[in-house]
Amino acid sequence: MMTNMNVRSYRPQTAPVGVRQRVARGSGRAWSAELVQRMGLWLLAILVVVLAAGQFMQWRIATVSEQLDQLEKVRSELGSSHVDLLATRAKLASRQRVEAVAAVKFGLLEPTRGQVHRFF
Repeated sequence: MMTNMNVRSYRPQTAPVGVRQRVARGSGRAWSAELVQRMGLWLLAILVVVLAAGQFMQWRIATVSEQLDQLEKVRSELGSSHVDLLATRAKLASRQRVEAVAAVKFGLLEPTRGQVHRFF
């Protein structure tokens, strides 16, 4: 077997000085009518999807906003109810109220000075 029999040395092809390759002025590939139609349909479908998503988000925001308003009303009502309950608890736990209920319901009175005996 002979080595390097069909091997040639590399010689880059150079164009003579002053000669340029000419490029076609058109785009080279014309878009077909079918391609333009399909692209238009895709763009229309994408536009419809984007608009539908926007409407959905607007509807969700309005719904959540209404729920938030209702919850704020309930919160304010519960806050005023809480204040009323705190006032009622303070009245019921007051010393005068406890003594009055003990005297009426159980017949308990505060002892006089001579009734209490302390052993230390």
